Amino acid sequence: MINFLQSRGCVLTINGSGGSGGYEIEGFPRGTEGAPIILTEASANFKDLVLPVTTLSNTKILYTFGSDFGDANFSGIIFLGKAGESAGTLSDVKSFYDANSVGNKKSASPVNVSLNGQEVISVYIIGLSFGKPNAELNFIPFTLVGLEA
Repeated sequence: MINFLQSRGCVLTINGSGGSGGYEIEGFPRGTEGAPIILTEASANFKDLVLPVTTLSNTKILYTFGSDFGDANFSGIIFLGKAGESAGTLSDVKSFYDANSVGNKKSASPVNVSLNGQEVISVYIIGLSFGKPNAELNFIPFTLVGLEA
């Protein structure tokens, strides 16, 4: 998890977090110096397709059918910059979604995601949601939803 301290008008990263070694999505915008976009959390869930069966004689059988699509969620914060200025970072995230979501592409291709700079997975982007804006600290939370390729 990336640690940062926020207060009205500024964002401070702690112990260099938020730089390399954090979560990275290939081609994802970073915002501007005055209005950064910070990925704060990533989760991935890998699973197999299985069918558990219990027979009448209480024998347990587990049929396996390979791997299922895994779920992936990426949460972050879009800082909106100074009041009255158009930072454009909200539209940058929406543009990334439009360019990479499977519903908006002629041929679906996944984006590469680095989890803490170590594990790289390929993810199909299938959803984007924006949370309730925080007027006091001037940011909007967001979540990108994906399926592991």
